[in-house]
Amino acid sequence: MLHLGPGVMVMNIFFAARRWFALTFLFTFAVASAPAQSPTQFKHVVVVALENHSYSKVIGNPAMPFLNSLADQYGLARNFYAKTHPSIGNYFRITTGQTITNDDGFTGTVSVDNIVRELTNHGLTWKSYAESLPYAGYMNGDTGEYSKHHNPFVYLTDVLNNSTQRDRVVPFTDFASDLNAGTLPNFSFIVPNLEHDAHNCPDGSSTCTDTAKLIAADQWMQTYIAPVLSNPQFEKDGLLVLWWDEGNETDTNHGGGHIAVVLAGSGVKPAYQSNVFYMHDSLLRTFADIFQFTAPGNAAAAPSMSEFFRAAPTSNGTLTGHVYNASSGASKSGATISVAGSTATTDSAGNFSIADVAPGSYSLAVSASGYLPRTVTVAVTSGATTSVSLPIATAGKIKGLVTTASGTTISGAQIVVSGGAINNSLTVNSTSTGYQTPYIAVGNYTVTVNASGYSSKTQTATVNTGTTTTLNITLQ
Repeated sequence: MLHLGPGVMVMNIFFAARRWFALTFLFTFAVASAPAQSPTQFKHVVVVALENHSYSKVIGNPAMPFLNSLADQYGLARNFYAKTHPSIGNYFRITTGQTITNDDGFTGTVSVDNIVRELTNHGLTWKSYAESLPYAGYMNGDTGEYSKHHNPFVYLTDVLNNSTQRDRVVPFTDFASDLNAGTLPNFSFIVPNLEHDAHNCPDGSSTCTDTAKLIAADQWMQTYIAPVLSNPQFEKDGLLVLWWDEGNETDTNHGGGHIAVVLAGSGVKPAYQSNVFYMHDSLLRTFADIFQFTAPGNAAAAPSMSEFFRAAPTSNGTLTGHVYNASSGASKSGATISVAGSTATTDSAGNFSIADVAPGSYSLAVSASGYLPRTVTVAVTSGATTSVSLPIATAGKIKGLVTTASGTTISGAQIVVSGGAINNSLTVNSTSTGYQTPYIAVGNYTVTVNASGYSSKTQTATVNTGTTTTLNITLQ
């Protein structure tokens, strides 16, 4: 049994007062921070499963300085509730979106959609790191301080019926090796043994204080989980989730009690606290959003916890492309590309490249002598190269003078060109030097001229590739 002396009691009072002030200050301001972002910036998620303690037992408790330091520094869900009692239904909830069973002695298998199936179908990796697991691929019952019903993956048919997937259930000793080697899977589920998850007494006895259990769990996380946050790979794209399966047995609020969930990592908003109501389904939904798969079971309709995440850092992208003759397929050199305030000219092979373009959607214009101008919409992605293929059609122009019978040039005449590839019609006006159309597609056209005080006149013209057809028109 752990005994706390007078000095420790004074320290506890000071810690609690400091904690109350910090939480009050941080909550007042943190909830007004930047808007939520899509959590796709994360490539690695690590979940640590802890046991049977309500929110009020752990948040602000000086027996857990490591957990509370992360809650202060990163993200804390203040209104998160477990689904049921006892443990097993909550573990299934976070992996399948369904309770499945409330029998901790459950010996059946689970074939419903689940996080393993979705990760695998999307080419992503996972592992369950279970402390005191006898060996990799162990699918049997409790042994020593290992508890099977705290490891939901060993019930899934996707794992049980596949030797490759079974080998992803490994002893916790593999976690440090994978972390240091930079080979963490996309999704890691960490199952401390019963002496380190705050479930049992840390010395194996049956009589100890609850404080002793929490101290042991916090010290275990300080030793084995703290290095995750300083790992170079994890610092870049990792999310750590410290998750409690259920509250105290007497806490039945919303089924399984009020629990603490802490989210940590460089992609989490600093000192962010939320009073939004969440349950286990929301965590599974958040994992689905991160890895872009359909959330299983009830998680599909649950609110995501993306409010906790910073905006994904952005970097400019590069836009490349190829311009060619739409009819012959021949590459077009010398074409001008205009996009996002930048211009480029295609080389002898019809290719162009524009670097350092900010992410976004743009109108790209391509023009070339003897061709119809073309505009397309392109989307540039952060840190990526976007390539476009741009066929352009050959074209020509029509030009000429509009004059009186005596040869005087008429300004302000209206020239209407229709037919060919023109939708509806094209209208230009004459000046003292005549008229000229923009590039129009090769073909035969009808040209109608109108001018105030003169009779209308209609003639035909043929437009050829890359040339300007002259059509002079005399009005009576």
